[in-house]
Amino acid sequence: MLKIIIILMAISSFIFAKVTASIDSMHPIEGQLLTLDIIAIGNDISFPEINQINGSPILSISSSSSLSVINGKKSNIKTKSLSFYMQENMIIPSYIVKVDGKNYKTQKIKLNTSKPNRQHQDIEITLEIDKKDLYLSELTTLRLFIKRRASFNMSDISLKKPKLSDFYIQNTKNNNPYRQGDYIIQETSYDIYPKKVGQLLINNFIAIMTVSSREKNSFSFSDIDIEKQIESNSLNINVRDMPSKINIVGDFNFTTTANKLKTKANDSISLELIIKGKGNLEDIEKFELDINNASSYASKPKIRENTFSQMWSIVADENFTIPSIKFSFFSLKDKKVITKESKAIDIIITGKKNNKVKINSKIQEKRKIIYRGASLKEKVLYVLLGLSIGIIILIVHNIIRSILKKIKYKKKLKIPKDDKELLILLIGYKNDERIKKYINKLEENIYNNAKNKINKKELSYIINSYK
Repeated sequence: MLKIIIILMAISSFIFAKVTASIDSMHPIEGQLLTLDIIAIGNDISFPEINQINGSPILSISSSSSLSVINGKKSNIKTKSLSFYMQENMIIPSYIVKVDGKNYKTQKIKLNTSKPNRQHQDIEITLEIDKKDLYLSELTTLRLFIKRRASFNMSDISLKKPKLSDFYIQNTKNNNPYRQGDYIIQETSYDIYPKKVGQLLINNFIAIMTVSSREKNSFSFSDIDIEKQIESNSLNINVRDMPSKINIVGDFNFTTTANKLKTKANDSISLELIIKGKGNLEDIEKFELDINNASSYASKPKIRENTFSQMWSIVADENFTIPSIKFSFFSLKDKKVITKESKAIDIIITGKKNNKVKINSKIQEKRKIIYRGASLKEKVLYVLLGLSIGIIILIVHNIIRSILKKIKYKKKLKIPKDDKELLILLIGYKNDERIKKYINKLEENIYNNAKNKINKKELSYIINSYK
């Protein structure tokens, strides 16, 4: 209704101004959602681009148009509506609108705000925090309680949160409402931890509610919706710096586990690192693992229910040792930096034989036999004969070895159906760009529930090219 009135006023004042601006409330409450309407009359209209008003970001933009006829002359009426939250006393500036090739300015609008009510006879909101004295990056829980009388008639309620730019918000949990005497209580909790040292302020939360009110007109009573606002208390937090440069704060358990300690050459083993506890797990960086005589592939870390986990797949063709891993954090319980270190893990690789040594030893034995008590001519003949026999043995050995490799490969070439088993198989070929794309697809399938298709025939061909 208000917008129609504004448009009619703009039409009536057409001879004086082609552009007007209006706000839907001249005495708003701090935090109230406002709408600025810029109305222009003409045939060719170009509005300015507006992203914020006095530092308050524009939340939504809409437009509408209609046709007017004044003294037989047709003109377009266009309206651009911008919604934003009122933060403090402000002056909405003048904006330039281009109409039919000429620039027109809107008038400035001065707005004075009033504070939302702290108290209400039927509803109140309260902020509480588990700890007001914290270390930098220490996790604590902020709780918001909305307490309303069960008989209070309210059709809608929304919550406007302040900017918590000095804190990281880890989890938000809305608990089920519960009854306490004549009141219904809704609790929302936020796991937060501070970003900087000093005195920090958590500003008021504002509840915006729509309530019905009965109003009498000339004929009868009618129900109208009224928007009311109420604000919570604010909180002051004292944040202390840590005595060291460690940025992980909390109390944690730290373990590493290998799925097996003995395996065949080129078969993969899995190593899992788990950190459990309460603290700023999101700030833990990905662990790096450098293993001599082995290839390793690390998955992306996962954080679920106060648990940080990271997996490695490791492939080798000889014995190797998984080195110890260190993890340091500031313990809130002990008030000091604690470093936990895993034990090194020895892995035994079976199934590899050094055939070259045996062949060389046989050749050496033959050479020794040839040189026993023979003439120079015989020695030369025996040397030539021995070399010929050695070469023949090497050729035959390589042919047999190649045949055995192909037979062995054909037996092992069966591509696993399970994505995790296939990922383990491909780790040994991770340097191949063709294989790498399948590793990425398998990771997405396993860890992000994707449904990427895997071309097993192509994989079989690629792996076969290495044999």
